Amino acid sequence: MFIIKLLKEIREKVNLSEDVQVIENILFLIYINNGISNKEIAKFLLLPIPVVSAIKNEFKKIDIVKQDCGIKLTKKGFEYVTKTLQYENFDLDLYNKLQGNIDDFENLLAPELSIIKKLLDERPIVDVELDQSKCTPSTSLKRAVLALQKNSLIGKNILCFGDDDLISISIALLTMRLFNSKENNKSNITVVDIDDRILNYINSINTDISLNITTIKYDARQLPPSSLVNTFDCLFTDPPYTIEGLKLFLSRGLYMLKNEGNLNVFFSFANKQPKVTLEMQKSFNDLGLVITEIHKHFNFYEGAKIIGGFSQMICLTTTPNYSLIIDDVYGDDLYTGEIRKTIRTYKCKNCKELFTIGFSEKIKTIEKLKTTRCFSCNANVFDLISKK
Repeated sequence: MFIIKLLKEIREKVNLSEDVQVIENILFLIYINNGISNKEIAKFLLLPIPVVSAIKNEFKKIDIVKQDCGIKLTKKGFEYVTKTLQYENFDLDLYNKLQGNIDDFENLLAPELSIIKKLLDERPIVDVELDQSKCTPSTSLKRAVLALQKNSLIGKNILCFGDDDLISISIALLTMRLFNSKENNKSNITVVDIDDRILNYINSINTDISLNITTIKYDARQLPPSSLVNTFDCLFTDPPYTIEGLKLFLSRGLYMLKNEGNLNVFFSFANKQPKVTLEMQKSFNDLGLVITEIHKHFNFYEGAKIIGGFSQMICLTTTPNYSLIIDDVYGDDLYTGEIRKTIRTYKCKNCKELFTIGFSEKIKTIEKLKTTRCFSCNANVFDLISKK
């Protein structure tokens, strides 16, 4: 708590409009670079150089940093970062390599990628009623690397809002690798999901490996439990690919984030036409979120033909005064199938029996039909005949 109090005091002294996370980011940059200029810090964090200089001078007054071929940490500053911000025994060499091109991580993290691949192969089958899609192992791990690059991993309370992609596992494995540890004690990860299968699967992995993951069943149509409100430092979510899903998941997620500015939201969403994209951007504005980066071809999925097999990663940042735009209880349609209400007719390949599939029908998805099998001949192969 001392370091947070210290950062808040510095924020007040320099009259900084941004929140304390920015000052922590400056301290972290000094730590990983061991000799960095005001200009480099300003460029990396998109801050005016005079603001960076003022913060540096406040750090110098309390013997946190020194000017010596660039800005460096003093012994006292090094202790603050390693002990209080939890970077003791941090693998700086690996971190610096991962700070390069984000697409270069697969060789560096080959053991972790192998584990994630095995775990994703064994995860529960997708429930298309919940708009689930299977992301690739590389995508799952790449999201964790992105959070590392944004200083939203180490020592943070991390919320994974829906986690059929096992981002929580990727985060924990990456953190363990960075500290050469057999357990994750450097990040606190919470998964909230409506799907018991996903929660049970993560719990079973958590039992085998000390991942420090908490799982909670939660239906986004309801307000989050009070124990989760104003708790988290960053948010991962890959919501239903509807505007309704976007608004609901982000609104609920913000309710669970700390009420601070400069917190990162890692938001995966399908690439949309300009009209829908404009509505997305208006929703971000209404929620008090700022777009900082857009990676158009970041997330890749197995199948997922409706979104072309990929989606974008939108990096958002909170502002101090966000607003919640969803009622306490959400009772409208939410998922793609509910909103589009598409009706499909399938024919059994064996006996030619016809089946009508849709959210308003007894059997809602082709996956459920395959599990149920043909009522007449018990086959489970079907051809799509029509869609309306």
